[in-house]
Amino acid sequence: MHAFGDEVHPQFPLAVVGDFGGGAVYLVIGVLVALNESRWSGAGQVVDAANVDGAAHMGTLIYGMLAAGRRTGANPT
Repeated sequence: MHAFGDEVHPQFPLAVVGDFGGGAVYLVIGVLVALNESRWSGAGQVVDAANVDGAAHMGTLIYGMLAAGRRTGANPT
């Protein structure tokens, strides 16, 4: 929660981060790759898309910038 607020008043992140940003993007990419593979090989594919994994991957940019000192913990909006 530190990435979404300041040091004194952290803000709870919106559900958009996990649901739309993390899960939906990974699911859409997985489905597109599976469709492309099935078109070329004719075999089916299993798509594994987890909200936690997607949100964690999206958070690496923010936490990397925080660690490098290029961003504060305050939400810019």
